[in-house]
Amino acid sequence: MAETQQITEEQIKVFEQMTEEYNKIALDTSRFTVEEAKQALKGVYEAGGLTFPENNFHVVDSINALFKKYKEITGLDNLSGSDLNLGSLDAHWLKYHVFYRDVLKHEGLEKLQLLEPMLKVGWFLMCDDLCIVSQKPVYIGLSGTRLHAENRKALEFADGKGIYAWKGVLLKEKTHGWIITNPEKITVDDIMKENNAEIRRVMLERFGFDRFFEEADSKLLDDDPKHGKLYEIAFPDDEPIKLLNDEPIKLLKVINSTAEPDGTFKEYILPVPEDMQTSLQARAWTFDCDPKEFEFEVET
Repeated sequence: MAETQQITEEQIKVFEQMTEEYNKIALDTSRFTVEEAKQALKGVYEAGGLTFPENNFHVVDSINALFKKYKEITGLDNLSGSDLNLGSLDAHWLKYHVFYRDVLKHEGLEKLQLLEPMLKVGWFLMCDDLCIVSQKPVYIGLSGTRLHAENRKALEFADGKGIYAWKGVLLKEKTHGWIITNPEKITVDDIMKENNAEIRRVMLERFGFDRFFEEADSKLLDDDPKHGKLYEIAFPDDEPIKLLNDEPIKLLKVINSTAEPDGTFKEYILPVPEDMQTSLQARAWTFDCDPKEFEFEVET
């Protein structure tokens, strides 16, 4: 069994410097030429003991275009994101191996030099007889370490394709992209009909928590420092708010006990059955737990 190597303070500082350098590599949005991509990926093929497919190599503008090109060439529709290598975004794990090789002087990492050039390109598909590589995004928006943009795609490619995201929550363009591009269109009804708690929280942040409870004509039923605030809400016609299954509900406002990377705490609005009388009862219900058992678990 190999001995554990003690890392020195100086080596830790070197690793921290490497982290900054490799983070910059991961977030780099510069374009590359076809020839640069070929040279970068030939080493990856060599490291895997494969022959680079010179005559079936393609560079496209986005991940979407990569999927489209694959289907166009093969006639298959079986490609998934897990089949792709991340290119420059693999910098986060490659730095560890470089650190082991260059700083800790570990052996057995000779082929690493063949992989390092892949950080110059974007996502790529590596097959025996086919290689397709995507250009890097032209824009990467972050909040701390999470994908985020307030009025555009958080990850966007040259062809306009990309991903909407709010503080790390990914939003599908067709169904929820409008939450980012047109937040003024969000209504109380939209928020209440959204079943996904994370997306509902995004809508609430865009809409405003205080505004939501004001426009929803809320009545505070219970305010528990540990378990949240329980509200009864009705629309102007005095009809209770209902879920998609047409069951009347109340709302529990809770704050996540675990801080986010930026030090903030997420607030959530959770729908609970209409017969909930206390915040504790409602919170326990969200965990499918008896209130007494739930409170005991929280206290211990």
